[in-house]
Amino acid sequence: MRSLPLPEEWERKQPARPAETAQRWIEVHWGHGAGSKVQAFKLYWGLAAGEYLAVEEVHPRPERDGTYLSKLRVPADQTVHIAVSAVGPGGEGPVSNQGICAPGCRRAAPVGRTSRSR
Repeated sequence: MRSLPLPEEWERKQPARPAETAQRWIEVHWGHGAGSKVQAFKLYWGLAAGEYLAVEEVHPRPERDGTYLSKLRVPADQTVHIAVSAVGPGGEGPVSNQGICAPGCRRAAPVGRTSRSR
């Protein structure tokens, strides 16, 4: 019968784990057309234009000037591309214009206005 390796031996045989990617928080600001019932917004982000790696559903209240603000956690050393869509009773509307945040930036360029949710 073959014996199992000791924990120390097992540790030595395991491949090195990749270092966890450093993260940063950025602020995302956008506007939304009046007159539609928004239940939530979806923030899309990725490392290339139009290619989104993740989506987060957020429920922010409008700021005093009518714009919306949310924070998003992204890789610290990558330029990220961000878009927003509105979600209403009839579903999700089209995605907004895209904003960009380069490494070191803490506030994404405005991502424009979301269209009416469905």
